[in-house]
Amino acid sequence: MCDGSSYNMLPQGRLSSSLFGQLFNELHFLRPVSLRMGYTHPMDDGQERTFKVKFEGEGVDDYGGPYREVFAQAPSELQMITTSKGVSKCALPLLLPTHEDDRFIVNPKMISDTPLNMYSFIGQLMGIALRCKV
Repeated sequence: MCDGSSYNMLPQGRLSSSLFGQLFNELHFLRPVSLRMGYTHPMDDGQERTFKVKFEGEGVDDYGGPYREVFAQAPSELQMITTSKGVSKCALPLLLPTHEDDRFIVNPKMISDTPLNMYSFIGQLMGIALRCKV
């Protein structure tokens, strides 16, 4: 289990290299109405989306696959647990695991402006995922 008491700030290196952190940096400043927009392209096979994804260095066009991958990878990063020297810690300590399998709660120690904005952004991503059916 992650020890939430050991975290009072986000690990900036891990955050900036994470997909969630990159999404946050690129999208959190947008007005919420912009994140409620949806569009499709004939080559997207009907996949509605709110933004376009480009994975640097991978040379793939976003016809829906990379967009869906974002919504698979970002939650995985938020729930990732790392263990070092027998101590388990959350890689991005916004969430803490509960004693029940596969369940997480908000880390009550993360109360500065950036984590609070990130919690709001998590809600926005959930809304986008529901609207776009990913």
